[in-house]
Amino acid sequence: MMMRFNRKRLVLGVAVLAACMCSMSHAAEKKRIAIQTIEVTESVMERADAEGAVAANALLQIVEGADAMLIDAVSALGQFEVVGASDLQRILDAQDVQESGLYDLDDPQTARSMELSGFPYIAVLTVTNYSWVVREGRFAGPAGDVNHIIESVHLQAALKIYDVERGTLFDTAVVEVDDAYETEILVGTDQRGSRAMPMIGAVSRQLATDAAVAVMDSLAPAKVIGFDQGNLFFNRSVGGGVNVGDFLEMRAAGAAMLDPETGEVLGTVERGIGWAVVTRVGDRFSEAEAIELTQAPTIGHTRLRRAKSLPAGIDPATRAGGPFSAAAAAPLANGQQGGPAESQTTGMLNTTPMTLAVFVANTSSDVPDEKVATLEAQLQASLSKRGIRVVSRSQLLNAVSGLAQEGSNAGTGMASQTDAQRVLSDQASVVSLARQLGADAILTATVTSLIVDERRLTRPTEQVVLTYTLNVSWALLSGATGASIDGSSVRSQEKFRESANISHGLFDGLDRLLQEDADIVASGVALAINTHVLQTAEDSISTRAVTVNVSLANMTVPEIRQSGDSWIVGSARYGIEPFACTVTVDGFLVGSTPGPIQMATGPARLRVEHPLCQTFDGYVSLASGANSIDIPMVFSEEGAAEWRRQTAFFESLKDGAVLRKTDLEMARAMATFMKNSRITIDTSNVQNLGVGQPSLWLQELE
Repeated sequence: MMMRFNRKRLVLGVAVLAACMCSMSHAAEKKRIAIQTIEVTESVMERADAEGAVAANALLQIVEGADAMLIDAVSALGQFEVVGASDLQRILDAQDVQESGLYDLDDPQTARSMELSGFPYIAVLTVTNYSWVVREGRFAGPAGDVNHIIESVHLQAALKIYDVERGTLFDTAVVEVDDAYETEILVGTDQRGSRAMPMIGAVSRQLATDAAVAVMDSLAPAKVIGFDQGNLFFNRSVGGGVNVGDFLEMRAAGAAMLDPETGEVLGTVERGIGWAVVTRVGDRFSEAEAIELTQAPTIGHTRLRRAKSLPAGIDPATRAGGPFSAAAAAPLANGQQGGPAESQTTGMLNTTPMTLAVFVANTSSDVPDEKVATLEAQLQASLSKRGIRVVSRSQLLNAVSGLAQEGSNAGTGMASQTDAQRVLSDQASVVSLARQLGADAILTATVTSLIVDERRLTRPTEQVVLTYTLNVSWALLSGATGASIDGSSVRSQEKFRESANISHGLFDGLDRLLQEDADIVASGVALAINTHVLQTAEDSISTRAVTVNVSLANMTVPEIRQSGDSWIVGSARYGIEPFACTVTVDGFLVGSTPGPIQMATGPARLRVEHPLCQTFDGYVSLASGANSIDIPMVFSEEGAAEWRRQTAFFESLKDGAVLRKTDLEMARAMATFMKNSRITIDTSNVQNLGVGQPSLWLQELE
């Protein structure tokens, strides 16, 4: 049980309100923390009362002092924006007054309601253990007997951080403070006032500082921001809980851990990759030297955790050697330095600009489809601004007439003139299209929803608050395989207030929301590219020459061979096959049969066309090492009818019969038809064709 603070009962609570920084574009925005009071358990308070008025009063002063200093301690960290939570009602009253009509609502400094910052976390700091010990002794001094008094205090507090949205425990930490104060008083001397006031003040400051640092270590853990020849740079500064000489453990995030029952992500597997010692604490960042490393840290991802000491067997005087030493350092992207191992494992790897293919989709019925082009253009601009090369299907392949409905780019307006680009959309996948465009990676961005929240207020005046939230999901995919590399969901928000005197009508801020989401996505993509090992398209996409073999099932012609001056019908029958069929892979014309054509390993959409045959349109998978694909085809209705008309005279021919002149002319006409129609005989399973006795088909179809 916990009691609310009055004269003797103390309750201290710390509410931590942290809003996640979605991307580097919001790097300047600080996480928010609301400071309330601290909590003390009833049993601790009762124990302090039992130890006497001095002990209880000391606890009261320590906690009240820490409560007052906590705001300053959190603000001094430089990571948070302090929000007043305990004075929330006063803040709401101030908003009401400013919206009462007495203040200018158009004044940019006038506070408006419904715009309080939200918070995903709340942390409660609870004093769970406290002791105040007084030891006294007397000894003879030069001026007489002296009372020697030692007052010591031990205080322990538990920090619990909850996920407010889910109501689950997010993290815990323990804060402990110990101090002592010695006083010597000449016997017979009258001394008034508390002897240990300096110690009480020091303990209050230490409790506030340690609690603030514990909150920061949980919600904004120290991370490596640079690595240069064994030297670490990390995002802690003066007042951030680190001091020169402190030991740090480096931990790399691994795979996500999933609950086998619910599928919930419970966290990530972390593993230690080395140790370091702090060498400098600066105003904006700090430095450390690596003592031992098993792999180079990943910029922006490797976490640093303070340690009281090094594990047994690790000498604090040593420094990381091998590929992490200064001698092995090599230049990296963006002017950074690092050894060979880092060039394989860290995020700042991509020394050449990456080429990105951007594809935008819209699944929200509330967002017009024409806004897809708007978001694509905004993404291209935001990505290009961050040094990422963008290749666009709409600019490289689509007709210029798609850029405008009027003016010189409008075109004829005839749909047939843009059939090719629509056919390409029907046949090409995102991965195959990106591959043809020469992209190293693929960015897919999807507008998932536009949420409109309407709230009607009656105080201080009748009004409606409209909140528009635009959600966009993005994924970064491998240009070779289409496998996801990174991704996230982002959102932007804009509010409008409508009353009797103010009306916005139709929402006109969609483009602003799209632009904000585009900037957030671009920043996330830039970070992902710099923190993942990405291969270029040239290195990752393997293509090889492939032969496409096409056959016609159950279609044959009789053997016709020359014997002297006559042509005789033989007993053998030869299969026929189409040749010079047009071959399209993933919507792109790549050649004709039998080839060879260039194909990449893996699945592809293959389209084979012939004027007399039904078009083959299906998915094939080119296995590793395979160099040919067999495609069976059949005549189309028109092709079959024409074939029957051309070959009708075969029915009157018998094996061994000598062709009459008219039959010979019809056979040669048939051969001409086959040649003009790109049909030939299949000789793959025929032996000795035309040897000794020339074949009509070989002569006519050459």
